[in-house]
Amino acid sequence: MNQPTQPHHWYGFLALAVIVGVLTWLAHDVLLPAAPIPSSGATANSIWTCSMHPQIRLPKPGKCPICGMALIQVAQNGASATAAAQVLTLDAQAVAMGEMATVAVQRRPAVRHLRSVGIIDYNEAGLSIIPSRVDGYLERLFVDQTGVPVHRGEHLAEIYSPDLIIAQQELLVARDQAETRSLANAARQRLKRYGISEDQIAALVAGGGVQERLVLTSPIDGVVVEKMVVAQSPVMAGMVLFRIANLDSVWAQIDVYEQDLDLVRPGQAVELRSDAQPGRIFTGRVAFIDPILRTETRTARARVAVANPGHVLKPNQYVQAEIAIPIDSKGHPGPTGVEGKWTCPMHPDVVTEIAGSCPRCGMELRVIPTAVLPADGAAPLVVSSSAVLSLGSRSVVWQEQAAGNYRAVPVRIGPQVDGNQVVILEGLKEGDRVVARGGFLIDSEAQIRGLPSLLSPTGEATQAGHGHHSVAPVPPPPSEPAPSSAPSSTAPVAPAPSAPVAPATHQH
Repeated sequence: MNQPTQPHHWYGFLALAVIVGVLTWLAHDVLLPAAPIPSSGATANSIWTCSMHPQIRLPKPGKCPICGMALIQVAQNGASATAAAQVLTLDAQAVAMGEMATVAVQRRPAVRHLRSVGIIDYNEAGLSIIPSRVDGYLERLFVDQTGVPVHRGEHLAEIYSPDLIIAQQELLVARDQAETRSLANAARQRLKRYGISEDQIAALVAGGGVQERLVLTSPIDGVVVEKMVVAQSPVMAGMVLFRIANLDSVWAQIDVYEQDLDLVRPGQAVELRSDAQPGRIFTGRVAFIDPILRTETRTARARVAVANPGHVLKPNQYVQAEIAIPIDSKGHPGPTGVEGKWTCPMHPDVVTEIAGSCPRCGMELRVIPTAVLPADGAAPLVVSSSAVLSLGSRSVVWQEQAAGNYRAVPVRIGPQVDGNQVVILEGLKEGDRVVARGGFLIDSEAQIRGLPSLLSPTGEATQAGHGHHSVAPVPPPPSEPAPSSAPSSTAPVAPAPSAPVAPATHQH
């Protein structure tokens, strides 16, 4: 059988098609110049950065390699920021769109109203305990429940004590014998320790009968707040039977937070309010500040002695406290109003107009030192709190140099005061105008332009991370490899080497 003849003319057509395709490719991609790609505003000197990560600075537009936000172009030629003068200039349109407003720095009296909460406590100077001074048996309770008001000298309990009977009999045996006078004196002293008064001892010596029972009386006016025994129970010498509190004066234990401790001083007037007595104000003065901070709340307690007529303030009752603290030009609290008066070092709530002895302990009173006022005697500089941008220990304000011109000024601030104001200790003077609204917008723009700002005091690119390692500039992505003239099936293209990344340096 004859084989069919191969159509050799098809090979000619195939070769011709390949030649035409190669010539077309050469004419389009090699011989003819490529059409220019629009630069989207980029020039040879353009720099693009991220508004959230100013350390990113790339030579062409794109996305931030950290957060993916679109990059923005940094002004170069004709930039409105004058780096040499460290002044940021904004046109009127930018100021209007940012709704920026400025205020003047003022020098005026400033008061900080410190508000806190507290709890009513017993005044420890008005507490008294009633112990048993003899061994015996509690035969009778005149006060058999807590909360009962008692007066000084009223009966509380009656104790039968064999020791008391023996001591009285020893005194009667020795009273008429000269050689036993020392025994009589010893018996007399023992009876005093048991709580027998001089009048009772004199009556016994004069011929009175032996007293078999010891009657306990209240030493103060007050309220029985604790009762530790019941009738017919045995008692021992030194055993506490009752606890009595005088509620004519109470303590308000006020919580003062750690950052406010420097403003609170003994002698400052305090106003107290309670939900249980709406509309009523109780007044007192700071008598003592705890020297130890409580770890649970990071507060120290300021003790305020408060008069309590009618006993309307109850122990363990919550109160709201307010202290009006004048602030001087150095940021310190002003006079308290008790300077030059006299007080007891053991009882600081005792304050008198003249020298003398403490009515409680008899110690000599000491004069309260006069407050040390600033030498200039001037009122403090204050500015709106919204004008101050703070980060850690660094604070800045944006001072208006002229219309649309702003400069970052580091300041040292004092305490917050009423009227949403803050005391300025250093950095500004009276009459300076600062940005009170829009400061964060100006600060962000300054970071982008490389000017001094809150995050960058020197105007350099802000470093990311924790401040221990600097971030190397992110290189632009590698360009795509040029198309090869050889078919991909016969000559595989090697991957382009990645651009080297500068190693991170360690900052000390």
